[in-house]
Amino acid sequence: MVDTSDKTKKYDVEDAEYNFTEMVKQIKPKTFKLNDGQEIGITKNHIGFVADEIESVIPKKNENIVNKNDEGIRMLNYVKMNSILWGAVREQQTKIEHLEACMFEMMEEIKELKGKKKPKAKAKAEN
Repeated sequence: MVDTSDKTKKYDVEDAEYNFTEMVKQIKPKTFKLNDGQEIGITKNHIGFVADEIESVIPKKNENIVNKNDEGIRMLNYVKMNSILWGAVREQQTKIEHLEACMFEMMEEIKELKGKKKPKAKAKAEN
């Protein structure tokens, strides 16, 4: 599936400022069987999400992830869900880089401390 994404087709473009990692933590994949399949004897297992649950996690002003059809059935736009995952990956990458920098500083401090220690005197061997 392809979405129109050209800059010339959009307006009011702003960075999405959400806690994407927290959103991802609240959204749990589910396994399920479809009612329509059961009616015709198909009991195939699926993996995915329940749109009702996603709707409660996604900020209300984002109207393009969970939609309702004419019958009021919720539908989930899996392509748009990628934006949430992308945001979470960016947040996690920032955290990883911060932790790496902290770890590097700590390793440097440990090296300095080891260099300041006086070496232990060696016991003289008796002849």
